Amino acid sequence: MLKIKYLFFVFLLIAFDVNASHWEGASLTVKYAGSGNNYIVKYIFYRNCSGISAPDSVEVKYNINGVFSGQIKMTHSSPTLWATTLCQLNTTTNCAGGFGHEEYIFQDTINLPQSGVYKFYRVDWQGNSSFPEHDYVEAYINIQPGLNNHLPDFTSNPEFQFCVTVPVMLQSFATEPDGDSMVYSIIPLMSFDTISQTGINYIYTPPNSPFDFLLYMPPATIDPSTGTVYFTPPVIAIGAMAIKVDEYRNSVWTGSVMRVTDISSTGLGISISVNENKITSISFYPNPASEIIYLKSEELIQDYEITDVSGRIFFSGKINDDSSINISKLSNGVFLLHLKTQNKNQTFKLIKNN
Repeated sequence: MLKIKYLFFVFLLIAFDVNASHWEGASLTVKYAGSGNNYIVKYIFYRNCSGISAPDSVEVKYNINGVFSGQIKMTHSSPTLWATTLCQLNTTTNCAGGFGHEEYIFQDTINLPQSGVYKFYRVDWQGNSSFPEHDYVEAYINIQPGLNNHLPDFTSNPEFQFCVTVPVMLQSFATEPDGDSMVYSIIPLMSFDTISQTGINYIYTPPNSPFDFLLYMPPATIDPSTGTVYFTPPVIAIGAMAIKVDEYRNSVWTGSVMRVTDISSTGLGISISVNENKITSISFYPNPASEIIYLKSEELIQDYEITDVSGRIFFSGKINDDSSINISKLSNGVFLLHLKTQNKNQTFKLIKNN
């Protein structure tokens, strides 16, 4: 039975912990190992710290020109941990508190002697008894004599939780060492058909679509050249998003990869944690700004941080003598400005616009 992160169950889902018992995402890529017909298959598994445990090993299946060829079994390296910043004011958590994310990398080398288009894929059957999930990722690589192809590899950490009504600029960067062109797109979620043994697109019920992955959300947009996704969560909700990167060499398609991630939006503390530069004991101007912002405060501002809505830090430090912060190196977008005095911490929405 086909089942993918039903958005229509959102009001039931929010009764659960936002870090529910399913995995948070996965990606799959393939790259040339440097000699002969050997290629490295790399599968990345993402979990939240209160979710299911990572598997000790995974199996990735593959076929060539549509004909099943075999599978490769891989074990993982030690996980990489990164923290989550919640929507409450200055609340950063880690695995010790049940929040945070871990990345497990599974990879191994396989010999692919035959030329053609190879498809690698994996499906995870995870979740709780009420909402089972069939989470599927795939990668295609065109293997030809002398091509020695490396598929794109996502290098930016995925982000999973966002704050209601706060505009999001979600980075989904990938690297490609061959100098090939990359084109990013948002695609439908996929599941695995056990009868045909193939991945199939999830059929959305209007007005939902691959671009409307959270309830009542206006369609997201993506920059096809950078992979940056723009959206604003309107309400508390849970959904999922799939991003695909197609690779081209001299305008000829040479393969593709995809990454699937859970997406949730929360309103925790949003009414008190983000000030839109309202009149308070601390304020700043101009906003939007292009190069310099100036601070006003009845108290001495000790430290500052500029982050995105998921908590990733872009700049931090002490305030200059002229109470200014240079933001000229920030890309255009919406950020959070965190200011700390001896007695209080305040967070403001900062818009960078050249």
